[in-house]
Amino acid sequence: MKALSISRRLLLSYLLVAVLPLTGLAAFYLASFEASLHESVLANMVTISDKKADQIDRYMLERRADARLLSQRNLIRHGLAQ
Repeated sequence: MKALSISRRLLLSYLLVAVLPLTGLAAFYLASFEASLHESVLANMVTISDKKADQIDRYMLERRADARLLSQRNLIRHGLAQ
């Protein structure tokens, strides 16, 4: 078996010293960013859902108020009585 030339040994050393740790760091940062993005999107979705729930509650309160106003009108009362 032939011994590796010095240029190949330097190339392998460079790969082990520089590229492998960078690959590991890239994988770590990617996982970290993905988790952060997931939390951010989830927080935004919670905010939007709370806002929509408030809008629905206000809409229902307004419709109940409209129904109360209509029920107090004599024209509506007489129309329902007949």
